[in-house]
Amino acid sequence: MCLFVCLCFQMQDNKTFLSMINHVLHTDGFYFATDYDLTHTLQRLANTSPEFQEMSLLERADQRFVWNGHLLREFMTQPEVRLHPCSLPFILTSHSGCINGKVFEWSIISRRSCFRAGVRYYVRGIDTEGHAANYVETEQVVQFNSAKASYVQTRGSIPFFWSQRPNLKYKPKPQISKTVNHVSSLHTHIALHLIL
Repeated sequence: MCLFVCLCFQMQDNKTFLSMINHVLHTDGFYFATDYDLTHTLQRLANTSPEFQEMSLLERADQRFVWNGHLLREFMTQPEVRLHPCSLPFILTSHSGCINGKVFEWSIISRRSCFRAGVRYYVRGIDTEGHAANYVETEQVVQFNSAKASYVQTRGSIPFFWSQRPNLKYKPKPQISKTVNHVSSLHTHIALHLIL
């Protein structure tokens, strides 16, 4: 009897989990690709080695943009399993254009970092690892015939330690921390961008 009850609970849990997964996969702003690495810019992909290209998308993904990375860590230790990162919140749009009879494709991809994401006022500044709050990398890709070009722009919170807790005022006053080393974390933040 106990085994039957346990199996019933397990089946109900599985239905709940499947429903949750389907909800995320059908939510606007979450995208995945099985044949293109959405976590890297066109320039970063062009500057990679053949060995990098042979890696699975999960192995080579930029972890800043893999929102379900903690769920996939176990799979990363198993080289025989080749999975794709599947939960990546992006804003993605792609269109065709025509100028002087020349047809081209253009896309905009905005990659939202999973480090220090949050809502306005509650998540501000930087952490000791150099991650700025609400960091987004936006890339415009233009393709004409076989040629591709891209332009990348980043944005995020001001990279030093500060907070701005909401209160009844229209514009709460920012509070700058006086007890931490802003310069060290700022250097770490800049170094994160220079190695890319």
